[in-house]
Amino acid sequence: ALHSAGIEVLVGLSYATTAEGTDEHPRPLSLRGVDAASYYRVREQGALVEWAEGAGCALDHSKHQVKTLVLDSMRHWAAEYRVDGFYVYGATELQQGKAGEQLRIPPLLEAVALDPVLNGLKVFAADVPPARVGAMPHWKVLGERNALFRDDARRFLS
Repeated sequence: ALHSAGIEVLVGLSYATTAEGTDEHPRPLSLRGVDAASYYRVREQGALVEWAEGAGCALDHSKHQVKTLVLDSMRHWAAEYRVDGFYVYGATELQQGKAGEQLRIPPLLEAVALDPVLNGLKVFAADVPPARVGAMPHWKVLGERNALFRDDARRFLS
């Protein structure tokens, strides 16, 4: 119905963390219960790396199974629901390597940009910190909306 009215559909996604809690307050639902070390960033002593205070543990986007999970999820939305694109919250996390370092050419973002199903869709990184604006690799496919614009728009509209 939205497409017939000329309205594009963008889905907001977050692949930075899951709803499975932290080591202090675990809520094993799937990945944590199956094999946490295969999906999450892990410290040397075995503890999972928290993404943000109390927000959950950080997925490790350098791992093949996480990349596959993200790509399969996005392809599902594209094929089954015919969305026009995605708005990815915490997208700067998708640029990180195993130790949380920013990668110049992150494999997951490159895979999204070059994927034959996804590369014709709109893909935006949401809320990019001001210091990172323009620094995300884009392959002329990925866009970004910075946090300053978000804050200005909210002030204007309120």
